Amino acid sequence: MIIRMSRWVTRPDQDRLALELWWNGVRAVWERQPGLVHVHLLARRDSRDRMTLSVWRTEEDYLRFRTSDDLARVAQSFDEVYDHDGWPQAEDWSVLSEDWPVA
Repeated sequence: MIIRMSRWVTRPDQDRLALELWWNGVRAVWERQPGLVHVHLLARRDSRDRMTLSVWRTEEDYLRFRTSDDLARVAQSFDEVYDHDGWPQAEDWSVLSEDWPVA
């Protein structure tokens, strides 16, 4: 499994817009990705720090998404939300323990 964490800083008071964008199209783009296990929008309390956390079955599934037009599409969809000093920065993490999902 591969976990991708894409962090950004949001403009003030943009969570409502981010959720509207998510429910009105962005989520559907994520859901049609082969090999996607989970995807979540996360918010750090009392800050403007945000993250998309996605979990992928295989590295091949993730690499296909990372090189697809869909990745650019979801990133551009949130252009109004991003603080332009805080563009998304992605990190890839491998899962060492094969105990997913937690029961």
